[in-house]
Amino acid sequence: EPAEKPAEEPADLFSFKLDEKGNPVIQPGDWGQWGGTSYRNNTPVATGIPTNWNVGRRDRETGEWSGQENIKWVSAVGSQTYGNPVVASGKVLVGTNNSGGYLARYPSNVDLGVLLCFDEQTGEFLWQHSSEKLPTGRVHDWPLQGICSAPYVEGDRIWFVSSQGKVVCVDADGYHDGSDDGDISNERARLFDIRVNEDPAADQVAPATAALNEGTVNDTLRAAAAKAGFELPEEVTVTADDNGKKWTIAAKINNEDRTVIAQIIGPKLSVFKVVTASDTQEADTLWEYDMMGSLEVSQHNMCSCSITAMGDLLFINTSNGLDESHVNLPSPDAPSFIAMDKNTGEVYWTDKSPIDNILHGQWSSPAVGLLGGVPQAIFAGGDGWVYSFKADKGTDGAPELLWKFDANPKVSKWILGGRGTRNNIIATPVIYDGYVYVAVGQDPEHGEGEGHLWCIDPTKRGNVGPELAINVATGEEIAHQRLQAVIEEDGQVARDNPNSAVVWHYSVNDVDGDGE
Repeated sequence: EPAEKPAEEPADLFSFKLDEKGNPVIQPGDWGQWGGTSYRNNTPVATGIPTNWNVGRRDRETGEWSGQENIKWVSAVGSQTYGNPVVASGKVLVGTNNSGGYLARYPSNVDLGVLLCFDEQTGEFLWQHSSEKLPTGRVHDWPLQGICSAPYVEGDRIWFVSSQGKVVCVDADGYHDGSDDGDISNERARLFDIRVNEDPAADQVAPATAALNEGTVNDTLRAAAAKAGFELPEEVTVTADDNGKKWTIAAKINNEDRTVIAQIIGPKLSVFKVVTASDTQEADTLWEYDMMGSLEVSQHNMCSCSITAMGDLLFINTSNGLDESHVNLPSPDAPSFIAMDKNTGEVYWTDKSPIDNILHGQWSSPAVGLLGGVPQAIFAGGDGWVYSFKADKGTDGAPELLWKFDANPKVSKWILGGRGTRNNIIATPVIYDGYVYVAVGQDPEHGEGEGHLWCIDPTKRGNVGPELAINVATGEEIAHQRLQAVIEEDGQVARDNPNSAVVWHYSVNDVDGDGE
C-alpha cells in the first residue's frame, strides 16, 4: 500500500512565509485580496510609491483625459464603487455598478452588480461578470451599490461574493485563453427583454413569437439583438418547445455554431445567448454557490464579504441580516459564517453563532492566521461579537469554536438609527504580531457610533470578552441579550471577566476617569 501523505504543517497552508513574529513576509508583487494576505494588514512592501498625485479630468466633449500627475492609466468604473481594487495575475479587478456600460447587452442605464477586469499594464477592459438585480428589490440588493466586496485571486482563479448572494469562482483570463473552463456549460446571458403591450397595435411580442412559430426571426428581434451586440444572420433554425413559450434559435456566426433562446417569462419575451469562448468580454464562470437558495440567507440591503483562504479552504461571511423593518430577522436559522472548498464549492461547515442577536446586517470580512500554533479563522458577527474558529474542515458540518469576544461594553444599548452605544462590526479584523485587532462603530449611514478599538490575545479559549453579564440575585452568568447585554434595573450587572483576552482597549471615552 502507498504510504500516507504526511500532514501539512499549519504554516505551510498559507501562500506566504511567516517571519519570527508570525507575520506574513510581504514581497513586492501581487495584491491578491483585501488586505494583501489573510492577515488583512494593509502594509505593502514597495519602493517609489508616489505620495502626491492628481487624477486629472475628462473632457466631456472629446473624452480625452488631461492634467493627471503620477497616474499610469485611467479606465471608467461605475458611478458608485465600494469594492476595493485587487491587483493580481496581471489583472486589476474592481467590484462596482454598471454605469461604465462596457457590455452592449447591458448599457449604462441598466443597474447591475459587476466585477470588472482590466489589464494591469494598460488599463484595457478585458471582461465583466454581471449580476442582475434581485427581484426582491432593495431589501436584499440596494440600487446602484454594485459588487461591494473585493475578490480573492490565486493564480488563474478568482473568487468573490456577488450582489445576488452567490459565491462565484471565475477564470482570471476569462475567455481570452480560448477555452470555456469549469463545470458550468450552456450558460445563458440576457440580451434583451420586450414587454407585452396590452394595446395589440403597439405590442411587439405577439408578432415576434408568431414569426418564431413560423421558423423565422422578425426585424424587431434582429434589431434588438444587434443593439445588444449580437448580430443574427439571415439563415437561422428555430425550434419551438411543446408549450409554445420557448424557442431555440440556432445560427452559424463567424464559422461558429451559436444558440439563442427566446422565452416568455411573465409579461416579457426574454432573449438570451448561450455564452461561448468567443464572448471574450464575458466572465468565464467555473462554479457558483447560491447562499440565498441553498442556505436561506437573507442579507440586509447587500451581500458584502471579501473572501479569504487558507490552503483549499475559503472563508465567507454570509451577510445574513434583518429585513427592511430593521427589527425582524427573517432567517434566524441561516448561517453567518461558512467554510467551503475553493476548487468545487462544497460547503464543509456552517455556523450561526450570532443566531437571533444580529443587530442590523453582517458586512465584515474574515481574517485567517496562525495564532499560538493554531490556524484560526476570525469572523466579526452582526451581534457585535468576534468569533474564532479552528481553520479546518470541521467535524460533521460544524467548526470548532476557539473563543468569542463581545466588542461592546455590556451596558451599551442598541437603538435604531445609530442613536445608541452598542455597535455591530463592519470593519475587518487584522492580525499582527500574534494579536487580533478589531474596530467597532456604526454603519456610516446610521451615525458615527461610540467607537472601540480592541487588541485581543487569541491564545485564550472560551468567552474571552472584557466583561461578563451577571444576574445579581443568583450570581450566575446570563445569556446574551440582543439590544442590551446588561439591564441594571432588572438586577443585572457587568463584572470583569477573569478569562478576558483584552491586551488593550481604546475608545472615545475617558475609561479610567483621569481626564485624558
